[in-house]
Amino acid sequence: LTTRYSFIAGVRGKAKQSRALPNMGNKQAKQAIDNLQITGCTLHGSDGSDNVLNGTFFVTSDIGLKGYAKRSGPGRGYEYISTTDGEVVFHADSAGQGKKALCYDRSGTLVAFVKTKGIVEEDEQRIYRPDPAYPDQKPAADLVDDEEVQGKTLYHFATVHVTRKMRRAEATYSVVTGNHDDDEPEYMKMYKAEKLGSQKLYVQIFMVQEQKEFGVPVGHSSVPVAKVMDGGLSMKGPMTQVEMTKGCDLAAVILVGQACTLTGNTAGAMSGTGVYA
Repeated sequence: LTTRYSFIAGVRGKAKQSRALPNMGNKQAKQAIDNLQITGCTLHGSDGSDNVLNGTFFVTSDIGLKGYAKRSGPGRGYEYISTTDGEVVFHADSAGQGKKALCYDRSGTLVAFVKTKGIVEEDEQRIYRPDPAYPDQKPAADLVDDEEVQGKTLYHFATVHVTRKMRRAEATYSVVTGNHDDDEPEYMKMYKAEKLGSQKLYVQIFMVQEQKEFGVPVGHSSVPVAKVMDGGLSMKGPMTQVEMTKGCDLAAVILVGQACTLTGNTAGAMSGTGVYA
């Protein structure tokens, strides 16, 4: 059993596609997503606390978190609504002409500030949170000109890197684990999202785990933990459904999946507005 929602992702340098996903029709893509078997996420431990990414929205329910995304009002804001209790559990307000977003939980508390740099074909989305990503991390020094978060202490928590080509897209969400001598962040890849090559939005999301032999890293394995499906039109406008398993960090999954939309708009393009020609 699973969860439904909308989402964004990151890693240092370019995100390399592990395989070329072919273009396909909407029917074929829907069938592929329907048939995708997703399993519980084990990245964050049994309670979401024994990993550097401790899961602000750690999904503890055995049935995951079911929901959909829809436009929250004028502009580019979107909200993600649980179909279990009908409550808004996550919403994002757009700023900076869609290049920034302020993300809130169900209580209205700011949980993330997102900034995007780059072009449509390839961009980087930095995620800042009120809590440090690792011990003794210094507050972010690159937000002095961002009036939306003036007076707030935020830390560079993760980065999403996305590449888009025609109907396809691939994004990675990587958490910050430290800094190099040149003050560049060190990352650990956590999630990867792949948009299938259809006009409509169908995305498969994987947890990424490092594989070792005799203690030496030899690569990564990818296990599907979430998927995104075009939800069609409703009386409230276009919507997107997302299924997510127990153990996922909801905020991370929302962000990595959202990056695979046509524009990657940080405030919620996942709500069904992104259609690839």
